[in-house]
Amino acid sequence: MATTKLIVFGGTGKCGAAVIRRAVQQKTIEVTVYARRPERIPSDVKGEIHVIKGDVLDTHKVENAMKGQDVVISCLGKGLNLRPTTLISEGTKNIVRAMRKHQVKRLIVVSIASRLPTSKSTGPWILKDIAADHDRMLEYLNTCKEDIEWCGLMVPEIFDLPITKTCQVAVGKRPGPVTVTTGDMADFMVKTIQNEGDWETYKNNLVGLSSTVTFSQVIHTSQGKVLLAVLTTMFAILAYGISTYWK
Repeated sequence: MATTKLIVFGGTGKCGAAVIRRAVQQKTIEVTVYARRPERIPSDVKGEIHVIKGDVLDTHKVENAMKGQDVVISCLGKGLNLRPTTLISEGTKNIVRAMRKHQVKRLIVVSIASRLPTSKSTGPWILKDIAADHDRMLEYLNTCKEDIEWCGLMVPEIFDLPITKTCQVAVGKRPGPVTVTTGDMADFMVKTIQNEGDWETYKNNLVGLSSTVTFSQVIHTSQGKVLLAVLTTMFAILAYGISTYWK
């Protein structure tokens, strides 16, 4: 079976790291990771991938990195930085320009479930600036369908957890809970770039993905630890208030 050459952008975040780990498990995928801070790439996979240091906004470097690739997965994001940005949209434009230059046709991008056509929510207000940049990216990709085959993986709240047996997929809508695991996201993307039938189903579409995540799983994630800390603080304040009242 022929080797698929995959380049991953945004590989130092939790979604990108999951994609890298899943991809290197496949004997038929050769993985390149383009990263501004390569030192943040998980150490357990560094020996199994090619690493290119660069900024996704550097047009020349992105073009050079794209040479010889077959497919692109972009997990671009801003992490906990919620300030206004154009990184996702402008980075995607650079990726597509490089794809056109080197005749790379297939791209998967990670975006947000609130931008699915059937969504009744525009997402949390606090994420409005990040969501606005996702809007710009998706509007741009909609102009690229003549020569770029792309798939938007539209996900709800992401938890850094393994592959589940509860993953649901649907074109144009969120198929299940408002949660998804990085393992299921990575598994979907890697399977899609390997399976021609799946690619034909999902290309040029916004695809919803959901996983069932239990509370016992959540408490082991970064979000769960924050939630526990908040709850602990609230209970401490409440207990102090009650003890003071009864003195």
